[in-house]
Amino acid sequence: HVAFHRVVLDDAGDSGAEVGSLDAVLTALVPSPKSWGVVLCGDPAIVQGMRRRVFLAGASMADIRADAFVPSAPAATP
Repeated sequence: HVAFHRVVLDDAGDSGAEVGSLDAVLTALVPSPKSWGVVLCGDPAIVQGMRRRVFLAGASMADIRADAFVPSAPAATP
């Protein structure tokens, strides 16, 4: 079973996304992530912070997958 939620900080239009900070929305949707598989991806600071938060909320480190999106190095010029 997979649930997908779009989360935006500010919704000027009617996108249908959850509005608020990611950690607040996640905590409201899943107050106790124990026995859940958690997949986090995005900005490195957000991924690191959310990894810690879901662990402290009860998720096992073995159940947390994370992929921080970091910029690639520019190609070397000859």
